[in-house]
Amino acid sequence: SVLSYSTEILKYASDQACAKHNQGVDSATTCHWNLFPNNEAVELDKEFSGRLGIITRQIAYYYLNQKPEIFETLAEGNVGEKQSWMWTKVHNKIRESMVNGFKLNKPAVEKALDELDKIFSKVSTILSDGRSFLTSAPHMTAADISFAALSAPVLGICEEHGYGANLPHLDVFPEEMQAIVQRLSAT
Repeated sequence: SVLSYSTEILKYASDQACAKHNQGVDSATTCHWNLFPNNEAVELDKEFSGRLGIITRQIAYYYLNQKPEIFETLAEGNVGEKQSWMWTKVHNKIRESMVNGFKLNKPAVEKALDELDKIFSKVSTILSDGRSFLTSAPHMTAADISFAALSAPVLGICEEHGYGANLPHLDVFPEEMQAIVQRLSAT
């Protein structure tokens, strides 16, 4: 079967790692590779993988769309040569589709920013007790991974920070987006 969604992929990886861990191990031993050890992890992952990814892309694309040359840099750094070349031929149509599909307009992005602030505030509250992870599990869970991965587009995280995708450096974004990144990073 094909795994299409990030949660499915995380569950598969978690199940595989724990199955290997549990071979010949007493059942009372906890598998620290379990990415979904409790309801907290399941619910937070659902929240993040459901809405967070959509709104971070909406916000990032809105600001990237103000500087179309950034999209060329993204294509050059993240896809193969043929795909990058193809982008140069069809980028105007794709950008037009993105504007309509993601509702890349100021009122929609302001609404998305309000939602994003609520999510970041929730995460900040969760972590305010000094814990290292988003759930009561003693290790990283799917909630931590989903939040980190899906927040990257609005945090200015790029390859030099260890992020897998080649995202543009913060200084190429419009100043308004730079201010958003700085505000969110301080949360």
